Formats: sequence, C-alpha cells, structure tokens
Amino acid sequence: MCYTSEPPTPEYLFREQTVQIFSIRVRAPTDGLKWPLHVHGYVATRDSMDRNRNYLFRCARDNCQTLTQNDPFLLLTGPSRGVVFLDPITFEFQLKVKGKGESEDEMLAFGVFYYGDGNACARKLSMSIPHNRCTLEYEVALRPRSVEATISVKIL
Repeated sequence: MCYTSEPPTPEYLFREQTVQIFSIRVRAPTDGLKWPLHVHGYVATRDSMDRNRNYLFRCARDNCQTLTQNDPFLLLTGPSRGVVFLDPITFEFQLKVKGKGESEDEMLAFGVFYYGDGNACARKLSMSIPHNRCTLEYEVALRPRSVEATISVKIL
C-alpha cells in the first residue's frame, strides 16, 4: 500500500482503466464429477502494472469450498489491488476437487487465458471459458478512469 499516512500529491494520482470481477461460477461438471464439489486451488490475474499473481480465489485443500448446484459460485477473496487494463490481462486457474486422499484429488480446471479485446466500456460482460471437466463463467466490467483507494475499518 502506498500513501497510507499522508495523501498523495497530484503528480502521483492517475486514472487507469481497470477490470472489476463480480463473480466466477462453475457450471456443468462432467466426466464423473457430481455436485457437491469440494473445490480448492486458485484463480488469479496478472496485469502489466505488476506481473505477480493477484488472487481472486485461493483455498487450501484443508479449507476447501463446497459448491452445490444451487450455489456454484467461488467465494472471491480478492483481488488485493486493482486489476489494471493497459494491456491484455492474464487469468490463471488451477482448481481441484478434493478426494478421500490428496492423491485422489481430481483436476476441475487448469490453464491460462488472456482477456484483452480493447473495448472500453462500463457495462457488465460475461465470459464463458470451457474446460475439459466444467465451464467457468466470469462476470466482469471494465471501469474506465478508475482510482484505487485504501480503506481501513476499526471495529470497537
């Protein structure tokens, strides 16, 4: 986090187009996979501001998320900072279904795709990315001229 003790000076303020991720839904599990699914792994982005992974979903095997046909949405725990859309954005994912033992875990979705059609708009977009054993549906929106902020909350 930058500029958390004092406000930034105007030369450090800039507005960029960002991507807002609303949801990631798992649809139509196949190849022997049936609801409920006990999912662990990650979905992350990388952008040109910082090539490190910016996790959207991240669950360890010991703390996996249970998805059902009525609630097939991954619980998004990120991103930890804005996803800047200057160049194509990389989405990475490795999702597994928990088995009885770690050696019996099954791959649900694994891979990479690039998002970058260059159309600047503020409307909500849907992307369906088919995989061998399911389809992942992303609900996103492009936000032109957005500014990132840090907010703290203190519970008394």
